[in-house]
Amino acid sequence: MIIDDEENIRFLLCNFLKKFESELQIVGTCDNGEEGLELCKKLSPDLIISDIRMPKMSGLELLRKVRETNKNCFCIFVSAYTEFSYVHEAIKNGAVDYILKPIQEEELYKIIRKVIGEWKKNRNEKEKVKLLQSEVKKLKKEKQIDYKSNYDSEKYSKSIRNVLS
Repeated sequence: MIIDDEENIRFLLCNFLKKFESELQIVGTCDNGEEGLELCKKLSPDLIISDIRMPKMSGLELLRKVRETNKNCFCIFVSAYTEFSYVHEAIKNGAVDYILKPIQEEELYKIIRKVIGEWKKNRNEKEKVKLLQSEVKKLKKEKQIDYKSNYDSEKYSKSIRNVLS
């Protein structure tokens, strides 16, 4: 999702992302933080690229509110402002990075690659947790283990023993 009050920046970011060699999909664009928050609630994007200073709601406030419901959403801020306080606040609120305008295509791509790597890593970790939960559920259902005394039995993987202990 792209959120910026400057139409030319939204257009530029859309063009950059359409050329990017990945399966990125732009799920929405808007020109202010309030509308961006509403779209985020509806669409749950994996990545937000947002300006810091916008009408109605700043990008920083937007990120804080998005994090209340979507802790896994990545955010990259773009801004013409170089003040350290903006950068500090952005990182403190969980932004992946901060790009200064005018946006350099290769700099954006480098950050997007980093985000995709982190996203894949998070997805793999979630899949492993689901698999472990499934194994534990199966073990409990089949009553193959006495949880109070035999959870360290050698027939179970170390991961399963750790979950059960």
